[in-house]
Amino acid sequence: MNNTNPQAELLSAYLDGEALTAAEVVIVESMLQNDPVMKREAELLQSVRTQLRTRRPHLQMRVPVDVERAIRLQLGEEVTTPEVNRGSRLFSE
Repeated sequence: MNNTNPQAELLSAYLDGEALTAAEVVIVESMLQNDPVMKREAELLQSVRTQLRTRRPHLQMRVPVDVERAIRLQLGEEVTTPEVNRGSRLFSE
């Protein structure tokens, strides 16, 4: 079951700078002007994004290659072995 809110998805895409149609931009901007709940949601999302950007260097951590490989295999991603620094890799995403 998909419990997504189309308005929330539009708002998120708008804040992320994703390509929206002119009609979608009008919808989002109208929501932000006329709906205090959506305006507050936008403010909260922007705040979280800003905090994550400023803390990003602190969120990076070394992950053992075997752990990264296991995660990537579970996600169904192609796994390659790095030639340099086989002990660990910087994981940030």
